[in-house]
Amino acid sequence: MKGRKNWRLKVLWLAALIITITGIALVIGHKDRFVCSETFGYICSNVIYNPSTGTLELSLGQHTGVDWATANIVFVPAGSRFGYAPPDSNQIISAIPDVPFSAPYAFVSNNGFKNGSTMDVIMRVGNNESSVLHSGTVWGEFTLGNGDPGVYFIQVAAINYT
Repeated sequence: MKGRKNWRLKVLWLAALIITITGIALVIGHKDRFVCSETFGYICSNVIYNPSTGTLELSLGQHTGVDWATANIVFVPAGSRFGYAPPDSNQIISAIPDVPFSAPYAFVSNNGFKNGSTMDVIMRVGNNESSVLHSGTVWGEFTLGNGDPGVYFIQVAAINYT
């Protein structure tokens, strides 16, 4: 009888050990996964969201045939309001999201964004009211230089949580 009790006890311990190891493996192996769908002429990959800092990191490339003299990259959470008012203007542009295209929320590249290049972008997500990120879009605000006084805006990617 004593052998049977030891056998049952060993099976229970083995089962507990297997459940514990499986649970640890699931916790360690779970990562938030984001899919980045780029628009024509752009490349988006390696999306990482850090909820403790409220930052979004990604690799962004552009192959549009146009060099950007300056580049501000910003994340626009899904459901954001559209209707951007450029600085020093009383005009509202309804096709552009109403988010700050400047630091600390935007990734600012004073060196621009050259055609055929890739850059690592780190930016704050929204106003950091929430540490949860589900989906949104990535927009660029840029200038062309060469005497062109314009400031241009374009959506370069969409990010979705899977």
